[in-house]
Amino acid sequence: MLNVPKSKILSVIIGAFACSFTFEMLFEYTPLGIFAGTLTAVVVAHTYSEIIARILKTPSTVILIPSTVPLLPGGYLFYAMNALVTGDKNAFGYNARQTALVAFAIALGSVITLIVLNIIRRIKAVLQRR
Repeated sequence: MLNVPKSKILSVIIGAFACSFTFEMLFEYTPLGIFAGTLTAVVVAHTYSEIIARILKTPSTVILIPSTVPLLPGGYLFYAMNALVTGDKNAFGYNARQTALVAFAIALGSVITLIVLNIIRRIKAVLQRR
């Protein structure tokens, strides 16, 4: 599964569960919608992977990439392409929009988390110099 070392599989499963759980709770039980649910789930997964990577002494991407797989908009992309082939413009528009929203939320969630982590690292470096 994505070349995850056997010793890290449990961490990936926990990360994927946390990511999926966060998304489902926000998407299904709040009016936030797919964008905010995906964005928050990615921030949770990214934060989790950074913490676990430090504990396990492994690159965070080993945990992050497989943990965010449940968020990938495969279904929306499939239905968008199917609608495009069959000529259903309304279904294509809806599913293409959902695909783009999810993809943008994943990217934005990663960027936000990386910016916050970079700020934390800089503050930590400044405090250690004193």
